Amino acid sequence: KETRAGGQVDWENFVGYGSVSWGQFLATRPTAPQSLRVQMRPSARYGGKFGAQEWAAYEISPRSGGEAVLGYAPRASRVGQLLAALPAGEEWQPAHLYLRWEPEAGAPGGVVIADWIRNMWLDLGQVSGQVSGQVLGEPRAGEAAPTGAPP
Repeated sequence: KETRAGGQVDWENFVGYGSVSWGQFLATRPTAPQSLRVQMRPSARYGGKFGAQEWAAYEISPRSGGEAVLGYAPRASRVGQLLAALPAGEEWQPAHLYLRWEPEAGAPGGVVIADWIRNMWLDLGQVSGQVSGQVLGEPRAGEAAPTGAPP
């Protein structure tokens, strides 16, 4: 929102919650992408229109645990390629995803991963009295956050 001091972002609400709760997402089954804070891990389960050749499969659940759904990302898409580049493993990993239900999935519990929001460090500095931002990137596993970045 715009204020007298400049623009402000409700970052806590954006990064902490999402556009709907997990319960609402399961109950209403929206076909438009919804932002959700979840945990995910790779899966080998496929069904309906989601075949292993064209789709990458993931188990997705709320970060607190609970009912999981199968999420699919098209392998050839930007998000599919980004997710494929993540370190492989069977452990749950936190993620901020845009998910949507596929009405013609042909399989129960199948959602499409429409997008992935990467966690990026933002270096805020002063330039001629104005704040400027520079994206520093996401630390890789085992690396420390960039100097001056929050833990």
